[in-house]
Amino acid sequence: MLNAMYGSLKAVLKKPHGLIIPLVASLLSAYFFILFIRTIIEILVDNALYANTLQESVFATLMFIAKVKSAELLKIFALALANSWVGIFIGIYYCKFIALVEKASTFSKAVKFAFKSLWHSIALLIISIIFFAAFGVGAYIIMWLFGFNFLLSFFALLFLGLLMAIAGLRLFMFALPALAYEKINARKALQRSWHFTEEFFWQSLALAIVLTFVVFLIFALQQYILNFFDDTLAILIIYSLFNSFVVAFSFGTLSIYYAESRTKAK
Repeated sequence: MLNAMYGSLKAVLKKPHGLIIPLVASLLSAYFFILFIRTIIEILVDNALYANTLQESVFATLMFIAKVKSAELLKIFALALANSWVGIFIGIYYCKFIALVEKASTFSKAVKFAFKSLWHSIALLIISIIFFAAFGVGAYIIMWLFGFNFLLSFFALLFLGLLMAIAGLRLFMFALPALAYEKINARKALQRSWHFTEEFFWQSLALAIVLTFVVFLIFALQQYILNFFDDTLAILIIYSLFNSFVVAFSFGTLSIYYAESRTKAK
């Protein structure tokens, strides 16, 4: 685990040009996020105005907003999809970059591979949407069945969340490294991740926890540094630099860990 993190950090320092694509993606993601927040604020303002003016119920207000602001809601959905797809695309690129890090023309080969895997990234996006939609449906059913009892619904939702977290970890955690290293399609990549985390479940869980903690520390440092800046452009650049490093470090760690564990297993 620590060896994978060290290898990922070493790759970033050895070939920092690999962060160019994640940096561009982070800037694009920041732009999407700004549009996303602005659209939500517009909807919430209209929601408040409507509720205060007509004094309708919350449900009636939301239905009104859904009808009147359908274009904005569609924009929010499109921005969320675009942001998610960019994350998958960058993950495929950087996992392949790590797989080729010791070879020549690493950058160009990784970029070409990411574009060749375009349909696989879209397939993974669709599967992830279905996965989280299933979670949403499950949560709605629980609230409908046990809404009368707060404690019962709370523990039912907690159990569902834990179940979905474990399933998500097993299904998606090593899908992109598997796709990059083994040159397989999205379905087989998900199968590889599922079987890999079955064989190395506790190690994978420990890696996920440690990696999450490290990322949290990096973002805490980012927030501390951002407190010294007021200029929007400077904040955007610092935000994107930290995000691109986190993306590279995280996917690099997962890729190296997957490759090393697979080699040892053989």
